Amino acid sequence: ARIRPTLVVQRDAATEIRTLFLGPLVPRPALALLRGGALPVLPLPAGLELQFVHADDVGDAVVRILDRRAVGSFNLAADALDIDELAALLGARAVPVPPGSVRAAVVALYAAHAVPVSPGWYDVALNTPVMDTSRARDELGWVPRYSSTEGARELLDGLADGVVGPTAAMGA
Repeated sequence: ARIRPTLVVQRDAATEIRTLFLGPLVPRPALALLRGGALPVLPLPAGLELQFVHADDVGDAVVRILDRRAVGSFNLAADALDIDELAALLGARAVPVPPGSVRAAVVALYAAHAVPVSPGWYDVALNTPVMDTSRARDELGWVPRYSSTEGARELLDGLADGVVGPTAAMGA
């Protein structure tokens, strides 16, 4: 069997996610302010939809695969969040921005070594289709306990609190 999870989130992954995607450009106090709803508007690429899956839900799916000796591929994801729902995570209102303009900003920030996320990662985020998880639901009886919003909130809290995971792979 193979699993294909979307971005796996949990509080303990904060340092790893910060290292991979944010870098030093966004200081921890700014993340704490964002968590508190201090941002009235959030410019986001028009058409962006993101899905997350909580690490506990991935673990549950793996146990179900092993118990059933399931074969094949299983997509693992919670619900998709559009730009309005993503902005609402921060207590903000989404302002749609042309995706090409955001990409140009990512290219410039990446070239200046201000963010670690490459333009390629931006392209993946913008162009990845919403995952169909019906096979995991039907064959494994798998239903994520955490919504994308709940998983993202947990991760944002970990980012704001500067949480370092318990293993070397997660920043310890």
